[in-house]
This record gives sequence, structure tokens and C-alpha cells, in this order.
Amino acid sequence: MQYEINSSNLMVVMEGAEINTIVGENARIEVSEALHYIKTGTAEIEEAVQEGLVLIGEQVDRAESYAESAAESAEMAYRYRSTYIHDQGVASSEWVINHNLNKFPSVTVVDSADNEIIASVKYQSANTCIVTMSSPFKGKAYLN
Repeated sequence: MQYEINSSNLMVVMEGAEINTIVGENARIEVSEALHYIKTGTAEIEEAVQEGLVLIGEQVDRAESYAESAAESAEMAYRYRSTYIHDQGVASSEWVINHNLNKFPSVTVVDSADNEIIASVKYQSANTCIVTMSSPFKGKAYLN
């Protein structure tokens, strides 16, 4: 933009189009096509910016939703881990198992030859149980 000033008016020249503003004391304003294009272009830019902000907002909302779902899934996976294997290396008829599964899992007991053994299970908490058999032996307990 270029400005030409003398004592009676201010002339603004913008990209080859003249806009006459403030002429003498009458403050008469004449607007050329350039001013119209400026207003139209400004409105179009503002509309595009608003549309862009709406799209960005929708994408942020969608990303937040995905993040919340992922966090919930991770929490559930942690809370409900599928299995814990307890290896009883010393023969005993009572096994205290600290599984930290944060639930009351089903328990399958096998001896060292992988034969399933009948046992009773008493839950002390959501993370600890006591498995009791009729005779002492070594083996494994599968909790899930």
C-alpha cells in the first residue's frame, strides 16, 4: 500500500486500484472495487478459518475419545490379566499363592507329571489364595 498525503486529502493506492478516503472537511468517502474485494476476501478467509477450527476441534475430540478408549482397555487388561502360573518347588499340601491378578481367578493344580489334582481353594483377597490338597507334592497352579 502506498499513501499520498496533502493538505486536503489522503489517497491510498493498493495494487493499482485507488481508494479515495477523506476529502476535505466533508469527509466524503468513495470506495472502489478494491475495497469490495478486500471485504469479500476477508470474509472468505474468516469463514475458512472457522471451518478449519471446527475440523480441528472434531479431530481433537476424536483423538481424545481414542485415548480414553485406549486407557480404559489398558486398565482392563491390567486388571484382568489372563493368567498367572505358580510353580511350587517344595512339596507341600498347602500352597499360598500371591498372584496379584486383582480378581478371584479359577485355579487348576497339576503335579510334577502334569496330572490334574483335586484341590480346595480359599481366597484371602483379590490377590492371594490358599490351595489345599490331601497330600504334599510339588507342581504348578494355573490361575486365570
